[in-house]
Amino acid sequence: MNIFKLEFKKKIKSMLIWEASILAWALIVVSFIPMIVDQGENFVDILDSMGAFGDVFNINSATFSTVLGIIGMYFGMLLIVFGIQAANYGFSLVTVEEAELTADFLLTKPVKRSKIITNKILASVAIMFITCVIYVLVTYFSVITIASNYTIDKKALLLILATAFFVQLFFFSLSILISLFLKKVKSVTPFSMGLVFGLFILSAFARTFEIEFIKYINPFSYFETATIAQNGTLDTKFFIINLCVVLVSIAISYLLYRRRDIQSV
Repeated sequence: MNIFKLEFKKKIKSMLIWEASILAWALIVVSFIPMIVDQGENFVDILDSMGAFGDVFNINSATFSTVLGIIGMYFGMLLIVFGIQAANYGFSLVTVEEAELTADFLLTKPVKRSKIITNKILASVAIMFITCVIYVLVTYFSVITIASNYTIDKKALLLILATAFFVQLFFFSLSILISLFLKKVKSVTPFSMGLVFGLFILSAFARTFEIEFIKYINPFSYFETATIAQNGTLDTKFFIINLCVVLVSIAISYLLYRRRDIQSV
């Protein structure tokens, strides 16, 4: 029995659905970039009438004047979709099998718990990585082709697109950890959406009211695509914090899973 292959195959269908949805959003936005840039002044007028709404989504007068500004705004919201996908995989890693009373069957096999969870994690990370690679490649070359008449910082564009994978790692690892405190979760979607939208709203709240400490616990603050579009770089401090959260969450999840009481049929 190859746990990695089994888990990988189970997630291929969902990956294709997520990929199709993500690329549909991305390509629709990209196709409108020339029109939005050319009519940027009109969008600035709209922004002025939005009041605090613009602050919530980190939108300013420069957002609509450049290709990267538009990418930073719309693709920042797309991180919500990536986060939900990753959280779904994290919450379902252990709890769904327990709810269906199939986890004990897996544990009867001559394989350690650490190996089981390792293969499950690797399969999910592989699926998320493939999702992001396809997304980055298709979107990158679509932007370069459709917006070829405009000046584009290609490095910044790649960084904006690549943030999706780092955000996914955060939500995936954190949702695994949270799931190990739950019992018999038959539907992970409410938990995934609650976690992702909750942190997104918290990020917007922190940005609007300039609450600094919230930025240290929120992936949407770690990777603000609008800021990356302006500066052309990632914030090294927040990148390291994100990595630490991922590693610590995974490490604690290993310890909890090894001690977890798995209900038998």
